[in-house]
Amino acid sequence: AKVAKGGALTPGPLPTKVADPVALLRHRTQEATVPSDLFIKHLDKELHEEDSCKRLPLAAILIFAFISVLSLTVRNWEAFEIEQAFIFDVEENANFAFSAFMGNKDIHDVNNIADFWSWMR
Repeated sequence: AKVAKGGALTPGPLPTKVADPVALLRHRTQEATVPSDLFIKHLDKELHEEDSCKRLPLAAILIFAFISVLSLTVRNWEAFEIEQAFIFDVEENANFAFSAFMGNKDIHDVNNIADFWSWMR
């Protein structure tokens, strides 16, 4: 092995016939060296990702519990039913332009200001 610029070891050529697997392993590890600060940064990143993955089930349980409690306490379906009742009443029962006892126009027929005020009565 030779010492290169910056003090790093550079391996020599790979022997053609290697009888000792330990020598081959040493040669390959010298060939592919990684600076220690990059290796430590990579390990820290991997540990952080592992910790995040371990916390994922708890986060999913908390989200499910939040949605369950919210849906049981807020009762959105009641607000939706009341809103639909108002919409139905306005569309079906708020008629105007009466002739005798029957309104000939509904909310979808309001086209100008006079129709609006007639519909509002």
